[in-house]
Amino acid sequence: MARLVVHPAREPLRGTVPAPPDARTAELALLLGALSGARSVLRARGLPSLPMQAALTHLGLRVQREREEIAVEGHVSEPRAAIDGAGSLTCLAALAGLLSAQPFASELVGHDDVVRGGMAPVARVLRQRGAHIEGRLDPDRPREIAPPIRIEPARLSSTACELTPREWPAKIALLMSGLFADGETIISETMPGDDRAERLLAALGLPIEGAGPHLRLVGPVASIPPFDAAIPGDGELAANILLAGMAVPESDVGVRDVGLSPARRGFLDALGQAGARLMVEPKSERCGTPIADVRVLGAPAGRAIAISDELGLRAGASLAALAAMAAVVPVAGSESEIADTTASNVAHVLAMLESFGIAARASPRGIRVRAMERPLRAGVIRTEGDAAVAMAAVSLALGAEAPCVVDQAESIVASFPRFVGSLRALGANIDVEP
Repeated sequence: MARLVVHPAREPLRGTVPAPPDARTAELALLLGALSGARSVLRARGLPSLPMQAALTHLGLRVQREREEIAVEGHVSEPRAAIDGAGSLTCLAALAGLLSAQPFASELVGHDDVVRGGMAPVARVLRQRGAHIEGRLDPDRPREIAPPIRIEPARLSSTACELTPREWPAKIALLMSGLFADGETIISETMPGDDRAERLLAALGLPIEGAGPHLRLVGPVASIPPFDAAIPGDGELAANILLAGMAVPESDVGVRDVGLSPARRGFLDALGQAGARLMVEPKSERCGTPIADVRVLGAPAGRAIAISDELGLRAGASLAALAAMAAVVPVAGSESEIADTTASNVAHVLAMLESFGIAARASPRGIRVRAMERPLRAGVIRTEGDAAVAMAAVSLALGAEAPCVVDQAESIVASFPRFVGSLRALGANIDVEP
């Protein structure tokens, strides 16, 4: 397994790097391109492997990937075997919505932990509009379903659902199935959540409209136009680059083309809470999402942060990145709280912080993190193969007292292939060991 040896930064990090492309948007765009019947092209630099690409191939589509482009064309046809959504909940939810409206039976499989984490709400809302979808009962989690998930042909009708922001996979499934349903798909959220799908549909000129947390899509949609689109940057992953700029004093670090819709710019608010000096330069849109260049100038002024459930949802950034941000606030002894009661990797995050000598503990609302004087303690950071924990650990290690070893770092490649290269471009000294 690959390990990263991260050397303490002897000089401030400086420069700007491109944001990693948003894989969720790319998967949804790839699926919509497949539904156009003509050739559609996605452009993105550094896009990781997409489970949607293999899934569409099994559905009879032609998908070609060359350098910084992915092209898809053809028509959806009956698969000969189960379709694997791998570790992508976005892929599984979108495919469930699409396949529920097809005239043939199909079967979805994927990583058990991913399917169990969000497919029960997907099945619930699709059944509400008439879909025939069943999964294997999970003996350990009575309210969840486990793969394989079987989908039979059905006629889909109009529906109205209220969802929480944490049920974003169900929203994706509703919108994708709504393209084929007879009548309206009306979605009300308790607060605005992940908005990638609706922004992409609107950018393609499809009949969707929204007001605050309410959406309305009118189906069936006669046709979807082919397109050639650039993918916006992923703010959640970009936060790890900005975190490195906070961990190394006097740094000037920027990330270009970050997707910053109102529902997904909460990590900027979190940076602001910590007293970070930010420069945000708005630009155009990609796939309906506003993009901007973001810079962090020097260390934050130093304030404890309090990430509420609402801000945490808008932040998009992982619990690991937010906790690391709290740890580098330059006021020793200040205590921050990050509310995230649903994160499955709390233990991994706490162990990573402990490796650096950072005091942190679980709380009823999430975790509490106590900032400490720098430099951070050096050592071996065990990530348990968690990419979010590994990236946060690398950024923190740049401010450690001596070289740190981050183990099982190959997990980073699956989500942010250019992470190490981006930090090196800013001046970081990182060695990769097999």
